Amino acid sequence: MLNAVVAAIWLIVLCGCPADEPQQTLNHSTSTSPQVEATAGALSHAGNTVLKRVTLGAAADWTVKNSMDDHIMWAGGPGNTYTLTYHESESQLPLDDVDALRQSIRKLAAAEKGGIVQVDTIMVDGHGAAYFLTKDTVENSMGYRYVGRCVIPLDAGWYEMRVDAVETGPTGQREAFINVQMGIGANVEYEEIPPEAPPTQGSTGTTTGRRIRGWHKDPYDSEFDAMAGYSVTDDVKYDARFRKHALSRIRATFPDIVSSIQIANSEDATSAD
Repeated sequence: MLNAVVAAIWLIVLCGCPADEPQQTLNHSTSTSPQVEATAGALSHAGNTVLKRVTLGAAADWTVKNSMDDHIMWAGGPGNTYTLTYHESESQLPLDDVDALRQSIRKLAAAEKGGIVQVDTIMVDGHGAAYFLTKDTVENSMGYRYVGRCVIPLDAGWYEMRVDAVETGPTGQREAFINVQMGIGANVEYEEIPPEAPPTQGSTGTTTGRRIRGWHKDPYDSEFDAMAGYSVTDDVKYDARFRKHALSRIRATFPDIVSSIQIANSEDATSAD
């Protein structure tokens, strides 16, 4: 749930048509904060004449870090950055097949030396969209970076709402607590880290060594456990105890941000000014 006043950020994007209705929806709480209007800028796209306007709910403490023709980036909250980007190319994500989508995001995460945490298809104001969370390691850090993304394809392009969250303060507390809770000790079974596995926190970028068998697993299909970055510590049931953890912060706020997106007809947006 957004913890600050919600600001209406008017951003111009291309007109798009809804895709087939996906099966998943986001679980989110309803913000009771009053909405206030604030103009943060517009994304302009040369050569495109059919436009729609998007309203994005943003916390009032967000500050603009970078604003270009095709994207706006904000800083907000401890270790969080938020970016809205427009892409003129056609989205290649298969929204009509969630299993194929998850495989596509596995490949994307692997290219970023990470793994998937969650991948679903959702609806965003009547438009089919991909919603996914990934994790990867941060250079020269003992912590992970978690990334939440919502990709909404349009007729002549697509845009992405993204949040990057890194761990702040001491790292490894969530993992240490769960180790103790699960009674993990000297009797655990280890396995060689598969070469396709993403780097773990504090590693040098290699995948050599050993890891606890069963600790890393793909959230949807055991066939991909070898390349999984998701671990038992990423389970949503631990978020309430570790609210400041990077993954907990994304799960607590990103669904509300995505759900705040409204895609209005251009004439409606003009009349609202």
